[in-house]
Amino acid sequence: MFGLKQNKYDVIFYGSMWIADILQYLEPLPKKMLNSSEYRDVLPHYKSIASWGDIPYQVPIDGDRHYLQYRKDLLEDRGFRAAFKKQTDRDLEVPRTWPELQEIARFFNGRKLADGNIISGSLRSR
Repeated sequence: MFGLKQNKYDVIFYGSMWIADILQYLEPLPKKMLNSSEYRDVLPHYKSIASWGDIPYQVPIDGDRHYLQYRKDLLEDRGFRAAFKKQTDRDLEVPRTWPELQEIARFFNGRKLADGNIISGSLRSR
């Protein structure tokens, strides 16, 4: 932050999760970059995490961002909620810890959806 406050950098490399902390020191990406074939090839999800609101401030490098995505419809399903409660004596909620995530993943792994598809309890991407 000291270097940013002293206008020491023209370009910086940092995790996109810090965009809110340094937004005041950033300029939106130039139109030429936004119109380039390379930038247009970036998946929308990665563009969204490199933007603030609708304004892109960052060039996504590798998408290495750690976050949890979950199936809200499964966590709110009455049948799954009842089965989880019976099995664990706890309510089925968004996990807040690794042990909770593992417990919920084990609960869902191998269960069937209404359409017959089998659920994979967890998918981790590296």
